[in-house]
Amino acid sequence: MQKITVQSDYIKLWALIAMTVDHFDRIIGHTEWLGNTIGRMAFPIFAFLIVSNYCIYHPFKKYVVRLAFFGCFTNLILHYFRPESGNILFTFLWAILFLEACEFITKKTRVPLWQAYWMAFLFFLMLPLILVADYSLFGFFFIMSLYAYQKMPTKLNYITVLITALCINFYSVWAVIFTLVTVITLLSGIKITKGFRLIKWWGFYFYYPLHILLLCCLKDLL
Repeated sequence: MQKITVQSDYIKLWALIAMTVDHFDRIIGHTEWLGNTIGRMAFPIFAFLIVSNYCIYHPFKKYVVRLAFFGCFTNLILHYFRPESGNILFTFLWAILFLEACEFITKKTRVPLWQAYWMAFLFFLMLPLILVADYSLFGFFFIMSLYAYQKMPTKLNYITVLITALCINFYSVWAVIFTLVTVITLLSGIKITKGFRLIKWWGFYFYYPLHILLLCCLKDLL
């Protein structure tokens, strides 16, 4: 099957819209339906983009610096305005460090990739990032399964992606449906490319904490 080529910024925009709808519903709307439908599309898309870019371009140092800096910046806002919320940037930072550890172990020891997973996984369970990361272990497993599928696109790894996708949003039928539809669409033959930039890279990172801040301020005004 021929892959469909899509510029990464268009997929990021899709994810940003879904994320904004989700947070609007959680902070102001409280309909639950919006958050459990459109809102459930955001995390799988961002995770897919992170893993795809890592596998293709391997921007490890850039990712670590950006995710660590903006993760700490975002945590300041979440601490004062949404203390009950996890930080998705720390989830991705945790995952990127894990993926780099897998790559390092595989190259240095020449062990099979699945063994590198578990060697790195036992160490990463001890990292304190899990305490402030959104989606916790479920999100981590999902990103790990996406990476495995990118490296080895077998039926078993495909099924693993779907199972871990179910785990991240299993609390609602609508959430499960929209999550699975999103994941299946992303894995159905989309090829990510870089092209015309809709927004500078830092714009996407700043948007996450700032839109939460604006929504919280809007809630107080209402």
